Amino acid sequence: MLGPSNLPCGSPEAYPAPQCGQPWQKVVANVGEASSDGLQLETLNAVGDNMEIGFNAQWVTAELDEDLSDGSAPAGSRLPQVPEFKANLWLDTSIDTQMMGPK
Repeated sequence: MLGPSNLPCGSPEAYPAPQCGQPWQKVVANVGEASSDGLQLETLNAVGDNMEIGFNAQWVTAELDEDLSDGSAPAGSRLPQVPEFKANLWLDTSIDTQMMGPK
């Protein structure tokens, strides 16, 4: 995977991830000013004596407030790994059991 144009990531001449020849490499770094706003909703309802159904959803707007100094992302770009919409639906049930057998 290494060649003359593909420097190891530890080399001072190598580009930062992911261009340094290892596409799986992930870098977490401060990028300047960013903001996020959103809305979250959740409900949990009894369906019967021993069953509940739940739902939640969230909408998030997360973006850069200023251009990155290297020009790779302009202001207004969405932040990576922040989903714009996410939701879950679940069903909980309970069953009465006799731990030590019938009474």
